[in-house]
Amino acid sequence: MFGYIPPATITASAPPIPAAISNGVVTLGLDPAGALRGPAGPPSSGLTSSRVSLRYVPTNAEFLGGFSADGWGAGDAISGTSGYVAPGATATISYITVERFTAGATQARSQVIVADKLRVTHNFQPSSATQLYQVNVTIQNISGAPVDARYRRVLDWNVEPSPYAEYVSLRGVSPTPSTVLFTSDGGFASPDPFGFRSEAGQTGYFDEGPTNPGDSFHAGTLLDLGFGLLPPGASTTFQLFYGGAGSHAEACTALNSVGVSVYSLGKASVLGNPNTGIFAYRDPSNTIGAPCSTPVLTATPTPTPTTTATTTGTPATETVTPTETPAPAESLTPTETLTPTETLTPTSTGTPTETPTRTPNPNATIVGVTATPTPTGSTTATPSSSPTPPTAPTVITWVGGASGFWDVPTNWNLNRVPGLNDEVQMAAATVTIRTANTIRSLDALSAALDLAAGSLEVAEGFHLDGNLSIASGGTLTLNGSSSNDVSGVTLDASGGVLTVVNSLSVYGSVTMSGSGSAFNLGSASDASSSSISGDLHLAGGTLTRRGNLSVIGQLDWSGGTIQGPGVVGIGNIATLSGTAEKALLGGTLALNYNSGAFPSTWTEGALTLANGAQLTNGYGSYFQILGTSVFAYGGGANPRVVNHGILTIGDGITSSQVAFAPGVLFENNSSTYPSVSVATGSHLTMNGGNSAAGDYSVGTNAAIEFVGGTFAFGGNSTVEGLGTFLISSGTVSVASYLTIGGNDPTQFSQTGGGLMVSNGYGVDLYGAASWTGGTIGGDGFVDARATLNISGGADKYLLGAILYTDGNTSWTGGRLYLGNGAAVDNYGTFLMGDGVMAVYWGGALPTFLNDSDCDPDCIYGTLIRGDPAFHVSAQRATAAPKRARRTFWCFNPRTARCGQTSRRTVAVPGQGCQPKPGGRARCRLRPGGAIRELVREHSDR
Repeated sequence: MFGYIPPATITASAPPIPAAISNGVVTLGLDPAGALRGPAGPPSSGLTSSRVSLRYVPTNAEFLGGFSADGWGAGDAISGTSGYVAPGATATISYITVERFTAGATQARSQVIVADKLRVTHNFQPSSATQLYQVNVTIQNISGAPVDARYRRVLDWNVEPSPYAEYVSLRGVSPTPSTVLFTSDGGFASPDPFGFRSEAGQTGYFDEGPTNPGDSFHAGTLLDLGFGLLPPGASTTFQLFYGGAGSHAEACTALNSVGVSVYSLGKASVLGNPNTGIFAYRDPSNTIGAPCSTPVLTATPTPTPTTTATTTGTPATETVTPTETPAPAESLTPTETLTPTETLTPTSTGTPTETPTRTPNPNATIVGVTATPTPTGSTTATPSSSPTPPTAPTVITWVGGASGFWDVPTNWNLNRVPGLNDEVQMAAATVTIRTANTIRSLDALSAALDLAAGSLEVAEGFHLDGNLSIASGGTLTLNGSSSNDVSGVTLDASGGVLTVVNSLSVYGSVTMSGSGSAFNLGSASDASSSSISGDLHLAGGTLTRRGNLSVIGQLDWSGGTIQGPGVVGIGNIATLSGTAEKALLGGTLALNYNSGAFPSTWTEGALTLANGAQLTNGYGSYFQILGTSVFAYGGGANPRVVNHGILTIGDGITSSQVAFAPGVLFENNSSTYPSVSVATGSHLTMNGGNSAAGDYSVGTNAAIEFVGGTFAFGGNSTVEGLGTFLISSGTVSVASYLTIGGNDPTQFSQTGGGLMVSNGYGVDLYGAASWTGGTIGGDGFVDARATLNISGGADKYLLGAILYTDGNTSWTGGRLYLGNGAAVDNYGTFLMGDGVMAVYWGGALPTFLNDSDCDPDCIYGTLIRGDPAFHVSAQRATAAPKRARRTFWCFNPRTARCGQTSRRTVAVPGQGCQPKPGGRARCRLRPGGAIRELVREHSDR
């Protein structure tokens, strides 16, 4: 039982919006549901609309006017169910759900569900003719029963500058294809395929204009199509074309170049106006195309004057009357002196009946030409009356049945293998190439191509509606500047190679495997864009691109290399898996480039980044890294990982170890909370430096560790959770506020490296903190609001910054170097153990401030600057009488005594202790002298 086939992707939370695409000649404004109803834009030349629907760029003329008069519908004739998108400036949609809408600069794709029975996809792309946009329409049966698929397209021509008085021509191939059920000029008809088939005066094929009295001269096109029974899961594909041209003749040239079954031309009725709108349909089985021609004109031919060549030398002795006037396409400079033997007098048009013979005469001169004498001898020259025109391309058609070999002559209608100037057409066949071949173009409907070991080089367009498979030793090279498209691509493990000089549209998936396969997109001088509507499966080989590659489906990357200066954008889920080598060498890999909340995962292994490569996680999207995974540095300009969404390390069930190697930069630009999440039991190692702003979550027994490089935090960042924020050997630079453990008791640990605070901002530590090595510096502050343990034998440096201690602080080991005006400001309990030493480092004098209001039972010690052999012992003060409002406890390290006094000033050699206003004492550390005292004020308040 098939049932409803669900959407292939997760619909984005934000509804899609209209978009405009352009090839530089034609601009289409597109509604997400697939109708030509685009966004507001610059006013058109006729000033009838600022909405872009079908715009001809050279004249800025709008062809569908302010009404955005284009709509379509599809349905099942068995059940009678249908859905449609009605024309109009605002969207009227019935029984249609937009699954996905993506648009770039030149291409777009709309995918919708119709009445829970059909999935209809419109792929808009530039055609091989610049006056046209090609729309590949696929109708798929997603129900559990057969359907009789129907499709209707309606449009009302509003061609500027006469948007309500057009001439319309609707023509088609004869006999009419079976898929064409009905045509008329009823542009105002309902787009429902089972709605009334209206007409404004004409049905079938017609030319509608001033020669048809009674016409409203405001018409359009209704096209009803039927594709017969589609079993569950089956699909059918056909093409539509929209465009614009500078004349009827130019429109015909474009249509004839692509071959269509039915076409409609809307022409402005203003005399001499060049604007011509184009709409056309190409049947899936059509291989010939409807001939398009301009109206027959009656004209009086201009007589060709008789021309007599003026010469000097021997007079002409013969007259030749040609039957065709040669076109003077080039100028020939003779290299010898010729004596004409006749006078050429053209008397009519046609083909010359003989070739005049001229005998060289070294003494003759042709008037108007500088002649070069030739040596004496007898030579006869036979000039050509006109250059030989290039050979017209030949259409050659596959007749070899459902399968066969390309190199067998009897498989082709001309009983020969296609060659350099051949336009190849195939239908409903699987053709195998095993030799080297070069052709002009290929147009294959419902066909597949298998390059087993041979090669195919295509000079111009390549259109393959089936799958392209390239095996070991097989190569396909697409050299043309026109568009190329294929339904799907498979490059096998042994070395299939696909090279596209310009761009390629793949309407299915691309699969690459093995180290030998290669997919090359774009040339060194080209930056065109390509697209993959399906998925990209990369298990091996090398994908090289210049310009951009949009993958609308998923990325499955288990091995291989992506390289080149362009961008690979993944519009859906990305999965990185396996231990095989994966490398991103230059350019950008953008996960969730369309900002959809699609979860991407990386399960294990190493990803090598080099040559300035960039891996980007899209806005609002998830990227989860599991197992033991490394961002490895492969050389060249520093690569970077940029996070715009949520980067998650681990799953909270098993431990994951993820590391950024030295040289790989990390840039966190996400405003989402948390932007980086390290799950329970996992560890994230940061080694490359760069920007780490944003909000972090660190789970129980988890840690984020900075081991190399400099990471800049800004924008009031936060770190929450029950894990640890660890600085071991890297540098964390804070230019705003960084809060660690504001809501959860996140631990802070510094064992080395640096914590640099600047601009008067700082770091608030709400959880347990430990400082066993490294430097705290800058002109900002670090505020230990809970417990702070300063321990270990390693040296520690406080240079310039202020260390606030608000809770229980213990200093039990190692030397503390202070300099550059650094300060320790104690508001809590500060315990200094045996063997600790404070050493003056240099710069502005450091300061110790004791602003604590605790009682005399508080434990305190001495902060001194002495020689390296001078140590300080801890002392505990005895309880003091609470009779004096201000009591100073002064410890003399030389006498090892602790005394008290109620005097406001304690005189100490070389040092004065003065109580600050509000009951606070302040002692400066000064260089010189062996005795320095810590004076603590006690208030009996």
